[in-house]
Amino acid sequence: MNLEHFAFGEGLGAEPAPSGPQPDVLNYAWRDYGNRVGGWRLIELMDQLSLPATVLLNSAMYAHAPQLVAAHRAQGYDPSRLRGN
Repeated sequence: MNLEHFAFGEGLGAEPAPSGPQPDVLNYAWRDYGNRVGGWRLIELMDQLSLPATVLLNSAMYAHAPQLVAAHRAQGYDPSRLRGN
């Protein structure tokens, strides 16, 4: 599974349409959903199905969502497979 953090107002998809709202809170919320909700649901699903997981994350996750990174480690995933890039 892929865990990433995108800074508000930066990167691809951060620019709203010319007639869109400023700041583009809807687009940011859509991009950040995985860190707030989706990542936790995936942990539950993998646990329910007894499936192992490999996590690919960007290093910003250690500062932005350390609890989510720690939760993936706590699931017993092989620490050598949980890496920042």
